[in-house]
Amino acid sequence: PAACIHLSRTMVAISRSNVRRVRRINGGGGEVLDVLIDKIPYMSQLSSADRLLLLCGLALLGTVAFASYFLISGILAGSTTADGGGLAKDSDPRLSPTDRMGVSDQASLQLHRSGGKRIFDDWDVSNSEMGKLKNISLPHGSFFFAPDSHQVDIPESDVFDPSASWSSLQHELLDDDSDAINVELEKKRCASYDFGFPNATMPLKRRRLFYGALISGDSAEVIKATSMEQYNIYHSVSLIESNTTQNLTPKKWRFFGSENASKELNWLYQLFGPKTKVSVDYYVTSQRKDQIDGEELLIEYFQREGHSYRWKFNGMRPDDIAIITDIDETFSRDFLRALQICDVPQFRPGQSCRSAKVYASTLVFESSPECAWKGRRWFHPDAILGECVDQIGDTNLHPPTKRDMWDSHGNRLDGYGHFNEYANYDAKVLADLNKDMKGQGPLWLPH
Repeated sequence: PAACIHLSRTMVAISRSNVRRVRRINGGGGEVLDVLIDKIPYMSQLSSADRLLLLCGLALLGTVAFASYFLISGILAGSTTADGGGLAKDSDPRLSPTDRMGVSDQASLQLHRSGGKRIFDDWDVSNSEMGKLKNISLPHGSFFFAPDSHQVDIPESDVFDPSASWSSLQHELLDDDSDAINVELEKKRCASYDFGFPNATMPLKRRRLFYGALISGDSAEVIKATSMEQYNIYHSVSLIESNTTQNLTPKKWRFFGSENASKELNWLYQLFGPKTKVSVDYYVTSQRKDQIDGEELLIEYFQREGHSYRWKFNGMRPDDIAIITDIDETFSRDFLRALQICDVPQFRPGQSCRSAKVYASTLVFESSPECAWKGRRWFHPDAILGECVDQIGDTNLHPPTKRDMWDSHGNRLDGYGHFNEYANYDAKVLADLNKDMKGQGPLWLPH
């Protein structure tokens, strides 16, 4: 075999080297290797060629034994893990990707104890760049927060102006971001939606809007259409991508980890207008399919929690407005302008936060607005005042409610705000605080 031939040649070279080395020391007293072999019973009867073949066989046998030892050790270690033992990180190299990505020890141990296949098992550990991002670990997974569009330098070759392809009518309709406020125009706009207009005691200024949506393999044409309607309106656009679908089928990142991903990301950064901070952040779940079986929307809810952290990073205030939506949904531009300036009851300061949202009644269509579903409506996007948003509002005024996952994630429990029923929240949360907080509600997660 080639391995034996190579080994024989190597050993011959070593033998010759030893001969020369011994001769220099002892003045020519014979070959050390031959002397050692002659002391082994029966070996003195073998020729030099037979001795080399025997040594080659012994070397191969040693290699096989060495490899077998580590293979058996690995199997036994894996068996110990499956039985619930060996929870230390060093005993399971599969945990190293989570460590590099900033996943908490608690989340790692939870994954380890629960058994089954984890999303991290399919994770490409070469993507260590993600581990350098600011990250937050929660019981259901981890968020990785990348720079926004105002913090990056887009290569000249990727720079483009979305408005360059607009028609003259589109320019006329979308060129409405002047800092000057046309009072008469705004009064008419507010009246058309049955909103009041700010009185003399209310400041006449546009509210800042913060957008949150999940993103995956959505059509570029759909993203272009909705972003055009929202061009230069939002203060921040928070988009979150995951490396799984909602039923936990693994998928590749679209906006991370490759040259094409960088180009798509640079394209996305520019669609919403130069005044808007656009970010794409990343979510890696720690859940298994058997944990969310029949409740696939839980993964969407978990993923959306990253929006409130991004909004907080971007300076969201209690008087700002959060828009929670899907990438293929949008309020009309005219309605977004109304939300910015009109007297919307849900946006008045000092909210109880119990019925905090403005819900859309949305047309549903396929391919074109001319192909709308008859009699079918969709009640999203949602708009909510910042003082009622998780991470933004005051938990002293709006104590946390009870939810069905880890007490503070997932859906609100019955009587704790689910379907706006607050009997248990009143009796078991507010009453225990020994404060006069009757009528107050909890903050809202962004879903």
